[in-house]
Amino acid sequence: MDPKFPDFQISNNMNSFLKKVATVLIPILSVYLTHYVATNLYAHICAHLSVYGFVTSFFTTGSPVCNSLLTIINTTHTSYAVLITGLVAGFLGVLTVR
Repeated sequence: MDPKFPDFQISNNMNSFLKKVATVLIPILSVYLTHYVATNLYAHICAHLSVYGFVTSFFTTGSPVCNSLLTIINTTHTSYAVLITGLVAGFLGVLTVR
């Protein structure tokens, strides 16, 4: 006897909800990932935590690569803060409307 299992399909409402969640989470995760990678690259390349890194950071900290990484870190920090603030404000707005 072949057991019959119900066919589980995502309804249109669920599909729409998942698209909305992805629309919110993808920018947040991409900004965070960029910030995380740039921060770790800066720490490794420009300000390595060692005696050798202390000596070499005197020369590398002002380089165009380190300056660019620091700019990316500052920009993504600001963008991430704005995205999270907007997400919290939107969530609170939804709670107060309903």
